[in-house]
Amino acid sequence: MMKKTETASNEAEPAAAPKLAAPESAGTKPAEPEIAGTKPAEPETAGTKPAEPETAGTKPAGLDARLPQWLGVAVIALSIVIVDQITKRVALANLDPGERIPLLGDLFGLQLVFNPGAAFSMGAGATRVITVFALVVCVVVIPWLLSRPVGRLTRIAFALIWGGAIGNVIDRLFFPPGKLAGHVVDFLAYADWFVGNIADIAIVGGVVLLLIQAFRAENTETSNKLATADTPGTGELETSSKLDNASVPTTDKTEEATAAHVSETSTERRETEGCR
Repeated sequence: MMKKTETASNEAEPAAAPKLAAPESAGTKPAEPEIAGTKPAEPETAGTKPAEPETAGTKPAGLDARLPQWLGVAVIALSIVIVDQITKRVALANLDPGERIPLLGDLFGLQLVFNPGAAFSMGAGATRVITVFALVVCVVVIPWLLSRPVGRLTRIAFALIWGGAIGNVIDRLFFPPGKLAGHVVDFLAYADWFVGNIADIAIVGGVVLLLIQAFRAENTETSNKLATADTPGTGELETSSKLDNASVPTTDKTEEATAAHVSETSTERRETEGCR
């Protein structure tokens, strides 16, 4: 009977073999290539790097955005030059030098004058110097100023000055006696003050706009400073921070006094117990 029992137990042991679940857990290991298979997604992330040339490619957009501004300035300046030269030709064809035609009594009229100097007939003996200076302003100074980031009102002001300066420079280059000494044609007489032209009006208008812009900028800066000073809570924050900083030493002193009092009390108790 014992042998049969041992034989039966030996036969029963192989039946327990199916309990091994290791092959199932081991069967999950092939899933690792699937996880590893996601690694090729990294080139997609790296593939986004070529977007940088697109960002760099947007830089010329700044120039493209400023191109309409330049065109606007050029249109204003060119319009002034055209109107100025046309009106001067009309005055030369219809007015006699020195003759005055009143339009608003003695306040305003037409009078043909050849001006060898600058505005208000200043510098009549330095025509060539004035011509060279005007050329530098037209070719170098104003284009450089317009290349800088400025507001719309400032651009309009520079356009007016530019157009007026070019209009008078044309007279100095091509009108008699020539050789950078040409006389500017003036025909708009303002009372007994001075005689000017359309170019002069444009230059004066541009200067007035620049003064207005400077005044506005100064007022804006002043208002910003006042707004910063009047911002609610700024003074309160500074005051509270000062109070907090001042209260720190007081707290330390209070803690030291409390510790000293506790030590004195404990010493007195010990002395009392010793006496007992």
